Amino acid sequence: MAKWVLEQISARIAARREFAKEVTKQISTLAEKHYWALANAAGVLAGQLEGYLADRSVHLIPIWESRENLRARLDEMAEDAGKKSFPYLCRLIWLFDSFQFQGSTTYLLTSHSAGDMCKRLYNVFVGSLPLPQLDIAKIRELTIDQEERVGDKLYKVKRKLRDLPAGALTEQQIHEELQPQEKAFIDWLKHGAVDVSAAASALRAFNELLNHELALLYRVWFRDREPYPEAYMLEQQFGQWPDLLTRQSVDTLALAGYQSNLLRPLGSASTAPSTAAARPPKRADKKKPAEQPQTQGGRRQRQEKSEATR
Repeated sequence: MAKWVLEQISARIAARREFAKEVTKQISTLAEKHYWALANAAGVLAGQLEGYLADRSVHLIPIWESRENLRARLDEMAEDAGKKSFPYLCRLIWLFDSFQFQGSTTYLLTSHSAGDMCKRLYNVFVGSLPLPQLDIAKIRELTIDQEERVGDKLYKVKRKLRDLPAGALTEQQIHEELQPQEKAFIDWLKHGAVDVSAAASALRAFNELLNHELALLYRVWFRDREPYPEAYMLEQQFGQWPDLLTRQSVDTLALAGYQSNLLRPLGSASTAPSTAAARPPKRADKKKPAEQPQTQGGRRQRQEKSEATR
């Protein structure tokens, strides 16, 4: 009887070990195909929305001559931010669609509550979007023609963008194919600052939560670090490091530590709040001509002319 009990316990332990091994493989596959891409895409869009909101707040500080001038400037900013960030919104929607609905895949993380919270943050993000004006269904179903070789012949095949890697459609093509959706997104930026803030916060939390869970899953490779920018340099000082970093690089790393760790879209100089002051409307005041710097030679000539006049 004791032998049978031990055999059952051993069999159960072996089954759990085998199950954990298989689940670990699934998690690794999900991380490679979905988790990292979702976290990065959410972070990029969160940084863009946060940057837009910060610039918008800066423009609300000065005193403007009229409400119309302020409104025109804010609309101009929303147009620019919307055109730049709309392709990244589409990319994020395609990633969510491919992972959560087409693949019918759930979040396999270190705990059930973490995956549940990822779903709730997704709901906050989607609930903040201007539905149904944005028409996410159109974005989800967008297709393009791709060439596929069968033997010696080339055929054009329609494929959905959610099934294709990033870059299959250029930003210009996205602007052309989804003009009504882009307009709805820009209008949302213009008039829905509260919802834009909620969406940005949800995406940042989603990015940080997913990266946190991935760090726990890969804790064998991820080292603990203190929550301050100099942690990397201190880690190298107390660890085994081949001393290849120059003083200049160390100083640069210290400055980079204060930057946001959300990925920026390529071509964007910064996601931080703009340091430029808001542009108030131009006044009709007459400008005085700028005085030219006086040199010693110029002073001497003017003195001689004045004496000659006298």
